Amino acid sequence: MPPLTNSPKAWKSWWVRLYKLSTASDISTIELKEFINEPPVEPKLPKIPAMAMDSAGINESFGLSEVQGHETWQIPRPLILIRPDFETWLNIASKPAEAPSGYKIDALLFRICENLTTNGLLDGPKVTCTHHFEISLEWGPITYHNKQYKCVGTADYGIFFGEQDHMAYHLIVLDAEQNHQGQLLACMAMVRAKRKAHGEPDSTVWGVLTDGQWFYFSRLNNEGKWSIVAYRLRRDGRGDIVNVMAYMVLQGHRNAVSALR
Repeated sequence: MPPLTNSPKAWKSWWVRLYKLSTASDISTIELKEFINEPPVEPKLPKIPAMAMDSAGINESFGLSEVQGHETWQIPRPLILIRPDFETWLNIASKPAEAPSGYKIDALLFRICENLTTNGLLDGPKVTCTHHFEISLEWGPITYHNKQYKCVGTADYGIFFGEQDHMAYHLIVLDAEQNHQGQLLACMAMVRAKRKAHGEPDSTVWGVLTDGQWFYFSRLNNEGKWSIVAYRLRRDGRGDIVNVMAYMVLQGHRNAVSALR
């Protein structure tokens, strides 16, 4: 009989019953065939939205913990400069119908990647950078407040890095009009869990939550420890914000070059 350690509960019972039927002295071939033709069906897990989860529950569900204190990645480095005319456009208040920060975040991410490439910082063998929009994420089973669920969520943007046939998310971005830090952490946790399941040696994920004025930058490292820092546009300036994001993109690229293959 095969090992049952990692088998779903329903399959464990099925294998035990099959073993008893097949080793019985008065074995009934008809009963055995009927049993084999009716394997167990695992019940579908209820879904829990990422935005409905709190940080404490996410930590428990995905085996994460928060880093106490500041980390060096949270300090901006002078990696790129954005043109004055582009910065002026970013600072113009959007009309209510324009999905305020969405288009600007998209343009900003594109400009960051373009600038890093121009500066020769995103060069790498067979490694490409690709943007994806409205990313659907899911992972399960997880145990959240003593109940089993499948975690589901949607990120507004994601940046893929990797070889053509082996791409992985390294940066997750949420365009939020309110505080959804739990949602960001849950999305990052799902990405990390999937990358670890695929056997990647470094599953570090970066994240950004923003409403266009406040920027919450987060890192979930390979060991499952996460940290977060807040930048405010009027207080800290566009330059520092852009360079923290540029550092995230750069680290994702370096991870893809060294770790994905």
